[in-house]
Amino acid sequence: MRRNSAVLKVNYCPSLEWLVTGNRVGVRLDGDGNLHFLLNGEDMGVAATNLPKVGVCNMALIGLVYFHTML
Repeated sequence: MRRNSAVLKVNYCPSLEWLVTGNRVGVRLDGDGNLHFLLNGEDMGVAATNLPKVGVCNMALIGLVYFHTML
């Protein structure tokens, strides 16, 4: 897990470089202000804590994207 090129967590989840066509990436903010990432529906655990419960989330997946769906 990185923020502005600084490493925040080591060995957080599998590398996004391993994604293949058909994989799904999700983001969830729980009621305690914890940010979770999901890969193919599997929660990778808490990525960040103490986030505001109201706000805007910007996420960038760097790489080649052929199709995306916003749910």
